[in-house]
Amino acid sequence: MNSGKNLLFICFFAAAVRLFAQTPLPPSAAPSAPPNPAKPAPDSAEPEKNEQKKLTAPDFIFSLQSGFILFNEDGGLNTAPSPVVLWEPGFVMDVVLLKRGGFNLALSSSLHLYWNNYLWENRRPYPAPLENRLAFVLGFLGGLEAKAIFPVFNFLLYSNLGLSADFRLVTEALGLNESDKNDVNEQLPLIRDYFWSNGRLFYPVAGVGFETHLVNGWFLGGAVNVSMPIAELFLGEQIGLEGWRFSFTLSFSRHFQKKVKPKEEEKKEEIAK
Repeated sequence: MNSGKNLLFICFFAAAVRLFAQTPLPPSAAPSAPPNPAKPAPDSAEPEKNEQKKLTAPDFIFSLQSGFILFNEDGGLNTAPSPVVLWEPGFVMDVVLLKRGGFNLALSSSLHLYWNNYLWENRRPYPAPLENRLAFVLGFLGGLEAKAIFPVFNFLLYSNLGLSADFRLVTEALGLNESDKNDVNEQLPLIRDYFWSNGRLFYPVAGVGFETHLVNGWFLGGAVNVSMPIAELFLGEQIGLEGWRFSFTLSFSRHFQKKVKPKEEEKKEEIAK
């Protein structure tokens, strides 16, 4: 009798367990899956962003410049006070010839203008104040230089070394009195001959500068250049820093980069050939 009761209890318990296993749990009771942790971005993503922000040297640069050039020339009481500060507008073109990561080499050509009044004093021409002017000089400063360009963070730093030539056109100053005509006829040939003789056209020049990106390939920068009167040094006419020139310019530049074809297009062109 007891064995029959035990068998009946076992059958009832097995049926209850089977029924409970087949009954679905409510949504609130269902075990929730562990959250899927967000995969960290690859380590290479951040360096790629940094590389995009870092500037690189372009293939060609065209710059409009404006600034001041200082002539360190003092000829006495009748001449203009030294240093003479003149406006110097112009432009610069750079062709990048060599690119080696952080070092780039470019060939730079430039042309700047300046103008001033002159007189003949102490056996040479000097910048003149308005009341003592006799000659008007228009100078064309052409330069050919080697320029090293270094990308540093958001800047392009550069240093340049080369040779400039000062082509000076000499004419009679405007607004002179008739009493000054004799002096003009005497001094103009002396001033002109002095500027165009004995290699006085040429000035070795060295400088440094920088540029930073504004928007869409346009850059803003500045430069400082020093020109040395090499002819006067060799002729023994140079005393101290007399004849040296110092220029300070601001530049507004446009950078141009060659378009590089994607590898897929290059493969298609090779297949087409």
